[in-house]
Amino acid sequence: LQAVGKNSGQSFPVGTLVVVVSENPDLNGRNGTVTGHNRGRVGVELENGDKVGLPPQQLQAIGKSAVQEFRIGTEVTIVSENEDLNGRTGRVTGHHRGRVGVELENGDKVGLTPQQLQAVGKNAGQAFPVGTEVIVVSENQDLNGRTGRVTGHHRGRVGVELENGDKVGLPPQQLQTVGKNAGQAFPVGTEVTIVSENEDLNGRTGRVTGHHRGRVGVELENGDKVGVPPQQLQAVGKNSGQSFPVGTLVVVVSENPDLNGRNGTVTGHNRGRVGVELENGDKVG
Repeated sequence: LQAVGKNSGQSFPVGTLVVVVSENPDLNGRNGTVTGHNRGRVGVELENGDKVGLPPQQLQAIGKSAVQEFRIGTEVTIVSENEDLNGRTGRVTGHHRGRVGVELENGDKVGLTPQQLQAVGKNAGQAFPVGTEVIVVSENQDLNGRTGRVTGHHRGRVGVELENGDKVGLPPQQLQTVGKNAGQAFPVGTEVTIVSENEDLNGRTGRVTGHHRGRVGVELENGDKVGVPPQQLQAVGKNSGQSFPVGTLVVVVSENPDLNGRNGTVTGHNRGRVGVELENGDKVG
């Protein structure tokens, strides 16, 4: 007796990617996917869709099965001799007979062999969660360099609301994260300075009051309220309540000669201002 090893079903489970090793030049070197087993032969669907039954001695496993390699939701790029498909991106929607179902960025659905696919990383939802601040990297000059906030995901595309309010849907390959989202970078109460091309706002300081649609609400030192993209803000340190607790002794540093150099005691905080009772009893904010 001689041990002959595993049977074909054990060596080549359905879905296994295989390469044919055969004296038949029409089959040798061809890749395919195992579809079943019958009478000691292994059913294989080749990359062009042809189906053959081969003895297991003529097969070699070449890697993970399609289900293992390309899970549902995986973002993929197509590598194919078909010019209409080559380079297209999409999202895996399922698996059937060793092929991978892919929904392309325009909504078309195709079935491809795993050899024609490359995973491009995390899916859009993992790479760009809702609220993430992003910058667009695109050949479209009207979009390239624009910043915005992720609002959702659909058919492998990422919904982005740009800084001017326009909404676009882009493939994840055209996006880069730019840091924390507005809520993380500028919590309510943070003292900020505006850095903007708008001369009426540039250099103004204020306090963060909230967040909406990727913009940061800021109450300026004169009480005006504005909504500014986070890229136009710089935190200036602790908020007034943290820097000057009630009861702190302070000296005023001001261009107002009537106040400059005066001493006082912090009495409270309101709208980003610090209430101070001066040594003569006058109260200022």
